[in-house]
Amino acid sequence: MQSTRTSTTCTLTFVVDDPTIHEHEDRLKRNLSCFNLEIDQVAMDGDRTFRSIARMLAFTCNHSQDKELMNHLTTLGLLKTENRDVKTLRKLSVSEVLKTDEDIVGFLTVEEQRSLTETAEEFRRPGAFDRN
Repeated sequence: MQSTRTSTTCTLTFVVDDPTIHEHEDRLKRNLSCFNLEIDQVAMDGDRTFRSIARMLAFTCNHSQDKELMNHLTTLGLLKTENRDVKTLRKLSVSEVLKTDEDIVGFLTVEEQRSLTETAEEFRRPGAFDRN
């Protein structure tokens, strides 16, 4: 009898060429393989956060029979192409930050509110979210 194994990905980015980091990466790979997971390298292009989420959503939906989840994500404008999902996730994230939540805004000074708005607006641009 043959068994079918499903492989999933775990997004991880390394920028340091350090033997200790590579040793930990090797251990992580071994641990992930026990769960049929592997590291998925994502370019450090400023959209890696959203690209990682888009990939995981696509994978989850390709292996799920959850119609409610699929409908919800489709309603949000997701599950199209990876690049379109990255843009949609960015837009949704910025919109959520810009919502006026009185519970949060009450703790911010006028300058902090302005800074939050300016930073959120800056994050609307592709590649502006992840900074090193």
